[in-house]
Amino acid sequence: VDHVKDWIPYLGQPKEDQYFEAGQLKQPFRLGFFAAISIAAEDVELDLNGFSLSQSKEHQLMQRFYANVELGEAAFISGQGPGPSSPNSEFKSATRCRIHNGTIGRSSHHGIHGNFATDVVIEDIVFEDYEVAPISLNRSRGLAILRCEGRRLDQDIPTLSSWSALRFATQFAEAIRDLPGLAAATELDAPIAASRAAQADVFNDILAPGAAGNNGVVYAGGADSYKTPFKNRKRQLDGPGYMACLFNARGVAVGPVLDEIPEDDILSKDILMQDCIWEDGSTAIVEVPAIKLADGTGRNKDTAGATIQILNEFVDDDDARYAMRNLDGTYNNTNVVGNMQFAIAK
Repeated sequence: VDHVKDWIPYLGQPKEDQYFEAGQLKQPFRLGFFAAISIAAEDVELDLNGFSLSQSKEHQLMQRFYANVELGEAAFISGQGPGPSSPNSEFKSATRCRIHNGTIGRSSHHGIHGNFATDVVIEDIVFEDYEVAPISLNRSRGLAILRCEGRRLDQDIPTLSSWSALRFATQFAEAIRDLPGLAAATELDAPIAASRAAQADVFNDILAPGAAGNNGVVYAGGADSYKTPFKNRKRQLDGPGYMACLFNARGVAVGPVLDEIPEDDILSKDILMQDCIWEDGSTAIVEVPAIKLADGTGRNKDTAGATIQILNEFVDDDDARYAMRNLDGTYNNTNVVGNMQFAIAK
């Protein structure tokens, strides 16, 4: 398997029937391996037995939405998320589940994430090196978080969110390019090739082959040859992160803070948090100008929900990279992310 390509299940791997049906990849896994453990059943106990469950540095770089434990059959409910979500109108989630006794470590998003989880106990867990939040649950009820500790947001993140935007946009472009009858599909060839070349550069600069750990890959940590629009000079999350836990209403936790309480049937509720410690962390939020939609209701975004960046003055950089398309079809100082986004839109 080409590690620079998307981390998705492939035909011929062990237990391929878990991921494929009639030769086609099941929908949730088209996003990649979104979790180490996915629980979508009743009466499940996950005892870490004093061990640690963590994402490797290699997978952290390439799989940008991930939780070590997912309390559901997919990372997103139907119609939401940066990629394929659950195809089921009746989402399968964890019910009467206990997770305890160990460490849940490095993750490109969450330690534990879920939708519609019910009657879940999380106890005696240490969370560390998560990029966004130790626990993030949407429309979940009957929760007990006991004697848990969140030690730190990851403070060594090598890429900006523009890297995630490129990863997800490329997955989408390759999927639609292969659709039958799409006349303009070949116009995606050049942006896809440029994206893959850029991804290879970033991958090789950040992760150097080594003799130990992480499936033979050792974190290089600090290579400077990969440039904007991906380089994260502050090494902190460039968006909002949660030092403690997020208990959200139904759906993904994006957009502005709610200014009124939603209807009761979509709320998370009946939550007990006891004897927990959530330590400090810091982020380095980057503000990016965006184009409003014509009706003024929101921002212009791509198929994965990423902002179409008309200008991003990258931290400590001498120049800026525009992604604005001209009337004659050219771009101003383009970058590989903007090129991919506009190619898909075209």
